[in-house]
Amino acid sequence: MRAAARWITATAAAVGALVLAGGPLVVVKDLDDAGDVVAAAGGMLLAVAGVVWVVWRTGDVLTPRTATLDDLGSPELDGLRALVDRSPADFYGPTASIPAGLRRERRLRLTVAARLEALPAREDDPARARILAHEAAVARRNALLIHRLQHRLLAWVHAWHVRKSPPSN
Repeated sequence: MRAAARWITATAAAVGALVLAGGPLVVVKDLDDAGDVVAAAGGMLLAVAGVVWVVWRTGDVLTPRTATLDDLGSPELDGLRALVDRSPADFYGPTASIPAGLRRERRLRLTVAARLEALPAREDDPARARILAHEAAVARRNALLIHRLQHRLLAWVHAWHVRKSPPSN
């Protein structure tokens, strides 16, 4: 999300630079009427104000905020919670239905992986040792997938906070 905000800011700045670069200065000599001058100046000021507003508002996304999975229970995130409740598997995956469930499932997968990783050293059968190593790797990958689900949900919480927050001064 922060990378997207940087791109939006850079794009707005580039558009502002293009709008204000030289086109208005070339046209100024052709303006005869005071109303045309006022309209041209107003248009330039409007363009500058638009660019400043986009950069300023996008900067709110880049402002560090603390977002936790527990924030999902706050009243200001009712809309996000309703979205999550409509399709929990899209946000929590197949293993959980609440943020605490995600944490619990990740801890479980990491614990299983750690225990399985310790077993091949004591195993005499090479085929069984390979199976244990494989299953440990699967448990680690599952823990990583759950970790990614947590981060994606945190990004949603952060985005909702930004969306609901009033513009900073």
